[in-house]
Amino acid sequence: MQYEVISNSCATLGEGISIRPNKAEVSWVDIEDNKVFWKNLDSGESGVLLDFEFPSCTFSDGDAGMFISHLGGIDWVDKNYENRQACTTWFPKDSGLRCNDGKMDGRGNIWISTMSISHLSNQGSIWFWDRKSQPTLVVDNLTIPNSIAVDEVRDKIYFADSAKNTIYHGNLSSGSNSINSIQDFFFSRHGTPDGSTLDPFGNLWNTRWEASSVLKINSEGEVIADIPTPFSRPTSCVLSHSNNELLVTSAITENDALSGHTVRIDLS
Repeated sequence: MQYEVISNSCATLGEGISIRPNKAEVSWVDIEDNKVFWKNLDSGESGVLLDFEFPSCTFSDGDAGMFISHLGGIDWVDKNYENRQACTTWFPKDSGLRCNDGKMDGRGNIWISTMSISHLSNQGSIWFWDRKSQPTLVVDNLTIPNSIAVDEVRDKIYFADSAKNTIYHGNLSSGSNSINSIQDFFFSRHGTPDGSTLDPFGNLWNTRWEASSVLKINSEGEVIADIPTPFSRPTSCVLSHSNNELLVTSAITENDALSGHTVRIDLS
């Protein structure tokens, strides 16, 4: 498998990668070192934002800018990465919680998880934010909520509790933020489930912490590909617009030369 390192520096805990529609510009975070990275894959231009605490995810707002989840909620930054606006805060900064994994759906809604900074059991939740009102609770009693991916074509949502090594799926009510009929979708001891993305065919691409791989899982819960990564702790992923490249973030670990970097993997 061919890959290219696109990050200029290592992240202690790289996460939350996204790509702007119709542009080769990607953004991701370093949760532990409080950094938000961006890079244009065509021009090579890149930058880093340093004024977020526990940033966890980036969400493209098209040509306007991007949303960033962090310790206190979700903020918006313009397309030039200069102006920042607070958008929503629904839990106090001293609650012991922080935002974790999340995804923006095709309607622009954000599905975002929160978890205990100390990884306390059953303190994790998933929330729905329509960018107008306050976020609403949709799933609770998780520990490390991850792998959020929304399949609007098939009215499904995927999420994981990494502490239980299990990915779940549920049905989305049309026009609603509720999740029905939540069931186990995939369990494996091949690493631990971290971030995920979906392709147009409904396949879930799931990064496997400590397994040096991304699993491609069909809608029936069957592994149809195991894509090796050049680091042991891949953390989040997104497909390029042509679906022939997979961009993957990672966390740093000892004796792992490329750990902490972000790479693009050629799938062609």
